[in-house]
Parts: sequence; structure tokens; C-alpha cells
Amino acid sequence: MARYLAWCVAVFLGTAMVVGDSWRILTPATSPSPRAGLTLTNVDGRVLLYGGRSATTPFRELWEWKSTADFTGGIWVKLNPSGPTPEASFVHAAVAYDGKLYVFHGLSASFQVVGGVWVYLPESNSWAAAPSSGQVPPGRWGHRVVVLGDRGYLLGGTLGTSQLASDVYSYHFPTGEWRQETLTEVDGGAFGAAPAAPTVFGNGMSAVRLPADRGGGPTGRALFWGGEDSSGVRGSAGIADPLGRVYQWEMSPEVGNHSRRSWQATASVGGHVFEVGGQTPGGVTNRTSAHNFKTWLNFRSWRKGAAASPGAALPFFSREGGFAPLN
Repeated sequence: MARYLAWCVAVFLGTAMVVGDSWRILTPATSPSPRAGLTLTNVDGRVLLYGGRSATTPFRELWEWKSTADFTGGIWVKLNPSGPTPEASFVHAAVAYDGKLYVFHGLSASFQVVGGVWVYLPESNSWAAAPSSGQVPPGRWGHRVVVLGDRGYLLGGTLGTSQLASDVYSYHFPTGEWRQETLTEVDGGAFGAAPAAPTVFGNGMSAVRLPADRGGGPTGRALFWGGEDSSGVRGSAGIADPLGRVYQWEMSPEVGNHSRRSWQATASVGGHVFEVGGQTPGGVTNRTSAHNFKTWLNFRSWRKGAAASPGAALPFFSREGGFAPLN
């Protein structure tokens, strides 16, 4: 009898932990309007949302997500920066460097490719055009940028001619100098200039990096999910580890409370992932969700049914999908 009761308690606690670590739909009193192609960036603990596009209108708005201490709730606050403001943009890229938000432009209101780099300065609540010199890349949309050291590596996207880009550029944040890259080694992992997107992963995926001790492992991992292809919005998910192993699967029912979406925005804060907006099968949304990736049980629920696929270069990315650094 005692053994049976102990088993029941273990099952109950395990189930509770999995449920507790599922996606949670948050209900802040005020939210940005529904949009897709936006970005969400953790800038020294401040989670900043920029841009995006509704069914008809692109945005240049800047919002901040202020989470509660336990990550179970929060509020959205619209910021009103002083000075010049970047042009409304969507399917752009945004990263944090040295306590600032850098935006690498995408498409404008007229669906034209917009070039240039803008920087948001939190200490003065103002925007400024960032310097840009050297081998400046052609404008594009759907690209991604990952920060490694003092450089931001811009990968992929679609050029103004609707051609998928197969080049890699790096941007030196202190000087604003651009440099076109060839096959190289970065932080112990090689990345190539023209990786092919795996067919199972669609355009507009989200990706975040979980550092060591998150998600049940001693090393960092890149998580990616969502996206769309010719069949519509997908529910595919995957994980890449520093050994170049990539696992793919459909989200298991244990994940819960997560609708299929693409071109949403995500940011990782303290092992928790926040997600907002995106394109769903029913249209654009402004839903804000959160997920706790701090326990092994959670990692197991995401890995359920996974099978390893051939190794990927580091950092893992696809030409119009999401990617994140692993080291």
C-alpha cells in the first residue's frame, strides 16, 4: 500500500510539473494590436517589441513587456521615444548589443525593401540612425541576425527580387563597418554561407537560445518552432545542440495552449520564453504567451517522439527561418 501511495504521489507531482511548464496564455489589460513580422528582444532584461504588420498596416511602435517577478503575468507599456523614428517596418531583424536595441530593416508600408540600421538608446528613450559603411549588404526581408562578440552576423532572407539570399554579412557594432563573410569558424562551430533550409521547417520560424542548465542539459541549445510553407502555418518544432545534432518533432499535447503560428516574436528571459503576435490559420493575433523551460520534464515533453537528423552547422538556421547561437 505504501509503495502504491508513493507511486501515486510521484505521478501526481510529475504531471503537475509538466502542466505547470506548458505554454500559458497571458491576459494583460492592454496589448499591442494584432500583428505579424514583429520582433521581441531582451535588452539587458528589458523585453522590447518593435514593428510588425497587421492585415493592412505596418507599425513603427515600440513596446516594453514588463513581466511579474514569477513570470506568470505582466503588462505591456507603449514607449514614446524622442527624436527621429525609423520607418515602419516588418519582417525585419532586431538584436541587443551593449544595452541597446539594433534594428536591421525589412519591408516598408509599400512592401519595398528598406535598408539601414537603427539603434534604440534606452537611457535616453530615443532612436538614432546607426553608422553603416564598408561592404553594406543589399536590402532584404525575412533575414536574421545573431550577435557573436562585437559583431552581428546577418544571414539569409529574401532580396528585393524575391530571390532567396545565400550570403552572410557581419556588422561591427562599435564602428558600423560591414564585411561579407565566407565559410568560417565562429566560437568553435562552423557556419556556411549558403545553408539549405530543411524542407520540414517553414519560413518565419521562431528561435531562442537556452543557456546551459536550462531545458535539462549542461550546454546551450537552440529551440525553434512554427513557420509556414505552401501548405499553411505549421506546428513543427526542433532543437539543435552544440554538437550539431538536430531533432525535429510535432509539438506534443503536453506542451498545451499553443496555436500554430508564423512570423511571431519571441524572447528568452531567465529560462522563460515569451511569445507575442504572429500569423495563425485564422489571421494575425496579439496573443501573449509564456513558457518555462527550466525543468527536465519540460524538455522531455518537447523532445517526445523526436529522432535525430543529420548534424547542422553552428549556429543553426535556415534561409528564411529562425536561428540562435549555441555557444
